[in-house]
Amino acid sequence: MHDIAYPVAALVSSAALAYKLLDLRKDPDNPVLRSLCATLACAAFGFIAATPAIYLPVSTALGLDNLGKLVVHGSLIAFSVCVQRMLLMWNDPPEIALPRARRRVIAGVIVLLAMVALLTLAPINDSTAEHFTETYATTPYIAEYLLLYVTAVGTGLAEIARLCWRFAKVAGRPWLVRGLHLTAVGAAITLGYCLTRGIYVIARNMGIRLDLLADSSSAFAALGGALVSLGLVLPALGPRLSATARWFGHLRAYHQLFPLWLAVYDAMPDIALDPPKHPKRARWRLTKLHYRLYRFVIEIRDARHALREHLNSEIADGARTLAAQAGATAEQQEAAAEAAMLRAALTAVGQVAEIASCGDLLEQQAPIGGSDHVGELTWFVEVARAFNRPPVEREGVRPLRPLAVAAKAMEEEQ
Repeated sequence: MHDIAYPVAALVSSAALAYKLLDLRKDPDNPVLRSLCATLACAAFGFIAATPAIYLPVSTALGLDNLGKLVVHGSLIAFSVCVQRMLLMWNDPPEIALPRARRRVIAGVIVLLAMVALLTLAPINDSTAEHFTETYATTPYIAEYLLLYVTAVGTGLAEIARLCWRFAKVAGRPWLVRGLHLTAVGAAITLGYCLTRGIYVIARNMGIRLDLLADSSSAFAALGGALVSLGLVLPALGPRLSATARWFGHLRAYHQLFPLWLAVYDAMPDIALDPPKHPKRARWRLTKLHYRLYRFVIEIRDARHALREHLNSEIADGARTLAAQAGATAEQQEAAAEAAMLRAALTAVGQVAEIASCGDLLEQQAPIGGSDHVGELTWFVEVARAFNRPPVEREGVRPLRPLAVAAKAMEEEQ
């Protein structure tokens, strides 16, 4: 478990550190960024050093023997203290945060000094043990060392979870709230590492072996540590993720709307404020997507208004019936009706006289979908889907083409 869990946590923590170092490079004097980078560095270093493939050869080469574990454990205690200090500095006034943060730093230093003393007094051999806890759980002073370590880290994690949950209630910004919640959840999960390690050491000294606890503890540490690292960078990373998601949403809407816009533009080129030199290639112009979508909605709406005298209800009814037979929702049925009317009106632009004589014309019907840009965009995307994929035959019902419906209406008039 150690060989998989710790490298994964090291990778996540290192990636989070690299991400924030890019921000620190742009703003090197920012104390919050410096503190955050130091915190993530402690986590990354701790998990890298805890990876057996790194810990064993490096400790042996440097002659650290089992003192290498002190480096690992010390990094995680430093990480716990740094997170608490950073949370306090983020959310409390300096006159309140500084004394509280100072007390936590002093407590962390005292714990580290006590751990050094216990490890020095412990009668352990000079070889480096791959499974330190399992090997020395019953060794004098090492049991006390391990219990002190998990108690200190566990206390810090509980405080981190409490502070994050408390501050999330007043944070305001959505991504900051999510980051604080994720950090709290990660801290709570990492508490499982402290509990399983503590119970294992106590049980071993009572003559009971609970090897399953020892094996599972690394999974708690790796998962919880990775979530804490992600939670710390999420307030900055989240808005960028949202912007990326919006861009892909705009890209999808753009490609869905383009065939409808192109059909409108081919029939009525004057609607375009900025007509493209190569209309068919415009589909692959991926810059300024938000602006292009905005123009598409306006231009399609303007074209629809210009064609209002050629929108025929017979065509709409036929398309609506076919869509209903195909199992479409009410909104999809209306979109299919709108698409069919637009298709017929665009096809009949050169046959104004004939189409104008059809009965039951729809005059100045407003587009469905809402009064704002987002509502109209959603509606026209649905119409474009129907425009791109006309209703198909179902259960032997043959769909009527728009011009066929128009011709049928003309015959009835005559």
